[in-house]
Amino acid sequence: RMAFGLEPPRDFKAVGFDDIPQAAWACYDLTTIRQPLTLLAETAVDLLDKRINTPDAPQESKLLDVELIRRSSTNTSQD
Repeated sequence: RMAFGLEPPRDFKAVGFDDIPQAAWACYDLTTIRQPLTLLAETAVDLLDKRINTPDAPQESKLLDVELIRRSSTNTSQD
């Protein structure tokens, strides 16, 4: 972005995921999706355990909530 003189969100909008600490650094100020990592891991292990113990059971999916962390990489005066 610096080499081309681009500025978010004027010239582009960017969204990351996992909300790592660097996303909040002033040089990035990146809008990101925060995922519940512990719950995600626990759910994956639970589903895997169920599959191992009952291989013929129907496929199961889980939907976990995420949180949008809005920062300046997407915020504009029109938002």
